[in-house]
Amino acid sequence: PRPSVPPAPVAAAPTTPSPRAAGPDAYDLTEVDPLSGSKGFGLILVGGASMKGPKVVAVLSEVMGCAESIAQGLLKKRVIHVLNDVTEAEAKAAARKFAAVGVVAKVSEPKYFKR
Repeated sequence: PRPSVPPAPVAAAPTTPSPRAAGPDAYDLTEVDPLSGSKGFGLILVGGASMKGPKVVAVLSEVMGCAESIAQGLLKKRVIHVLNDVTEAEAKAAARKFAAVGVVAKVSEPKYFKR
């Protein structure tokens, strides 16, 4: 007779959340794109009516690591280069912070990725 061996535990299949249900943070980009860990990406804000208010000043000062008075002065400019030479994930994370306060931020790609 064959000895009784308990069955091996079966690992549950990983569930991938729906992007609509989980929001923009649902996926880890570093697993999808091998180049996402490379630096050279940036974040740009283009001025407009949406770039006003204390929430925008607070997010800009947090992302840039500067005082709120400096961030207030920067908001008077038409184009603001917020981040330079960061990873794609860092740039997109900062863009999501600006989107949360109603400001559209553009993630710029490194020159060597452009065709």
